[in-house]
Amino acid sequence: MNRKIIRNFMSGKHAKGALLSIADQSIVSLSNFLTGVIIARTMPPDQFGSYTLLWSGLLILFGFQNAFITGPLRVLGVKHFLDNGKDFFKSQLILQLLLGSILAILSAFILSVFYSFPIQLVVIYCLCIFFVQLHELVRVIKFNILSIKSLFTMDLVAHALRLMLLVLAASLYTLSIKVSLLCILISSVVGSLLFVDSGVFGKAKALSIINSLKKNWEFGRWLGLESIAYTASAPIYLFLTALWIDTVSVAALYAVVNIMNLLNVLLTGITGYLTPIARKTYLDNNYLEWKKQLTISGIVLVVMSVAIWLVLSLYSEHVLSMIYSPAYGEYSYLVWILGLAYPFRSVNTVCSVAFKTAEMPEVGFYAQLASAIISIILVYPLITVFGLAGAALGLVATQITWAIVYAKEISSGKLTRIVKR
Repeated sequence: MNRKIIRNFMSGKHAKGALLSIADQSIVSLSNFLTGVIIARTMPPDQFGSYTLLWSGLLILFGFQNAFITGPLRVLGVKHFLDNGKDFFKSQLILQLLLGSILAILSAFILSVFYSFPIQLVVIYCLCIFFVQLHELVRVIKFNILSIKSLFTMDLVAHALRLMLLVLAASLYTLSIKVSLLCILISSVVGSLLFVDSGVFGKAKALSIINSLKKNWEFGRWLGLESIAYTASAPIYLFLTALWIDTVSVAALYAVVNIMNLLNVLLTGITGYLTPIARKTYLDNNYLEWKKQLTISGIVLVVMSVAIWLVLSLYSEHVLSMIYSPAYGEYSYLVWILGLAYPFRSVNTVCSVAFKTAEMPEVGFYAQLASAIISIILVYPLITVFGLAGAALGLVATQITWAIVYAKEISSGKLTRIVKR
């Protein structure tokens, strides 16, 4: 871990680092996209729908990791790295191992008691939860210390391995839900264990672990509530689509979302790099520069997301038919609907960075809570009246709700007062 990385970055070399960050996120997003494509082309739609529900459950658990480990780490880790980072990161690793174990055990219990999945699939899925989260922790640490080249190498190796294993299994006609998760598990093990900084491993002081736990809780409890509220927001449309329509519709919805994830390259790549920068600017009490960084990022994301959405929409039927199969082409109208969410999502992503770097994570919870309430009210009439299109409209409604809450909080002047304080 080299402090020179921080100094060089802060000296004005933003563009190179941001582009490398976007390139790294491109690898991750492309891998996730191709993973969905390979599995969708190999499995029948109903099995792909079941895989989608399991993968969505894993993403929900990511929310709890973000709440109690990686979310606080992205913001609080900047100051700790500049002061005395290694002991702090060792503590975060131990906390992640505990959290990952708890989530894996709870998932095993739920899948064994309430669902009829084979025991081998349950074991692989729970190991997948543990190591995918560990891999994500390593990614966030490297983002935090701005070790972007190492991050890029790690993700390139891990995700190339995942895709090679999936293609091999598909070519041998052995690709199933279990094998798909096993491929993801193996690549996550490689990414998390081979590329974690050796300085992160080792014995951490008990006091440091306790202090890290307290700081994570003080900051992350709002993110935890946000994750709970989120579960009753966007994912509810996916799970209730499976319940009230069928798993084939879930597969179609996920296939379109997978196409739209091209926009996540911009959202995640830029904001992942923006967060430590905005946090450093906040700590330096430079309000004008902080505001400028966030405003420019927001404008760039909105313009580019609208452009990509329009291009994808114009060729949506051809793209879906070519990438998946002609059966998916009939769902091209979902691209037009879901694309409406992305300008709002771009704004919401930057607003989230703003409030978190200003140590106001509770605002994200307010936005998610409002979205959950609206989703619970709308989900039944939207899906029962409009079917799959209604589920897509519901996902748009969640982003609009978040944007309204963020706009209300910003217009109150609270954010400006906190930063200038």
